[in-house]
Amino acid sequence: MYGRLGATGCADTTTEVGITSTPVIQLTSSAAPKQGVIFVVAKSLANGQANNTLFALSLADGKPLGPGVQIQGTVTGPNGPITYDALHEFNRPALLLDQNVLYAAFAGHCDQGDYRGWVFAYDVSNASAPHQLDAFTTTFTQRTNDQNDKNGRGGIWMSGYGLASDGSSIYFATGDGSFNAANPSFPEVSDSVIKTKLASGKFQLQDWFSPMDRDKLKTFDADLGSGGAVLVPNSHLVLAGGKEGVMYLIDRDNMGKGTKAELQSFQVTRAPVNRVANPQNAGDIAFWNIHGAPVIWPLQGQMFVYVMGEEDHLRQFKLVPDTTNGWRFDTNFKKVSKETVGLPPPNMINDVHRDIFMPGGFLTVSASAMDPSTGVVWATMPFKDNANMEVVQGALRAFDASDVSKGELWDSEASGKDNVGFFAKFNPPVVANGKVFVAAFQQERKDNGQHFKADGGLLPALVIYGRKCEIAVPKCQ
Repeated sequence: MYGRLGATGCADTTTEVGITSTPVIQLTSSAAPKQGVIFVVAKSLANGQANNTLFALSLADGKPLGPGVQIQGTVTGPNGPITYDALHEFNRPALLLDQNVLYAAFAGHCDQGDYRGWVFAYDVSNASAPHQLDAFTTTFTQRTNDQNDKNGRGGIWMSGYGLASDGSSIYFATGDGSFNAANPSFPEVSDSVIKTKLASGKFQLQDWFSPMDRDKLKTFDADLGSGGAVLVPNSHLVLAGGKEGVMYLIDRDNMGKGTKAELQSFQVTRAPVNRVANPQNAGDIAFWNIHGAPVIWPLQGQMFVYVMGEEDHLRQFKLVPDTTNGWRFDTNFKKVSKETVGLPPPNMINDVHRDIFMPGGFLTVSASAMDPSTGVVWATMPFKDNANMEVVQGALRAFDASDVSKGELWDSEASGKDNVGFFAKFNPPVVANGKVFVAAFQQERKDNGQHFKADGGLLPALVIYGRKCEIAVPKCQ
């Protein structure tokens, strides 16, 4: 239990930690029977010491291929060495495998202690013995354990979305913290979309984009890093959006190192609302966040973009060809679903002093190539309650990807027979071989801010949906 690892006041992921990021698979044989390796990172306690460990498992039977490699590292800062602290670091972003290099990224666990954003690169050409190539940090300024200390930090969490690769560079978004590019040898790049690469086995920071109102984001805990950096196919563009609820279209060939504006931006979720007359601190402004990342469906000379923020509808936007930048958002096109993600009770809906119902919907698009009649947007979401630090009922919904405003195609909670169970926050559905796979949490109870397994409650599960066929009658329902 993380609460027993030394951190105090933490009510996030406290029953068990273990594997908290999406694993990655390296196929060594794509022909049946397929063979390969599953890489996972797990947090644990051993001999009183917190560890994050990289394991390689056999795809065939799940058995370890080696003892695992403890993730650790030190980088040089302007005032001396900075050492990775596994106790205060948490691996949420999905692992990235690019060629034979595996990347694992970290942010703070409950925003405790002197944490920062970290990325580790490992050579996994010998899967049984991964070899660390280098480590990268987003900030260098030391942070105290005071929750009001906004220095350092710059965590990489992206609500579970993974680092992205264009085959040469990798991209990710960072959270609140220090931003200071005055020293080119030690730039601090919180609230930014980062472009970096390995050169001769060492990280090289190439460029970054940071919104012009980054000081506001830091002050009011509206970090850009709640969403991931999504590469737009067949282009030099990247999409990003965070807690402010704004979508950014960015030129990744010239991100500006914090001095250049985005190509386009617009408010996706409800616009921020002041909770007090003169906002000065975190919590003084209500934001409706974007978590996870938008998903893109390239289709017949255009690209549809989908996003579902907090207390919001599923929204569909369109990228169209642009002679200057390759693609741009069609500002005249917007489709909005009739249905919404979980909402507060009617008597609270307009009260901006309440907690916002987190975290929105997590999306996947499935389609038969470019056939517009087959496109489906699948969304996992809390059914009706606030899932911030609570385990609540979940839902899986399906929408027509060509026009989400037509109304949902299917809803797991409509019949009372296909229920998801408890919503697994930050986990989009997975679609494969005609089935939809949804992760579900275990049922829990909460006592004095700590979470415990509910006695006799539902256990964590992988819920699988597909067409039901009767054997005696060649008909599917």
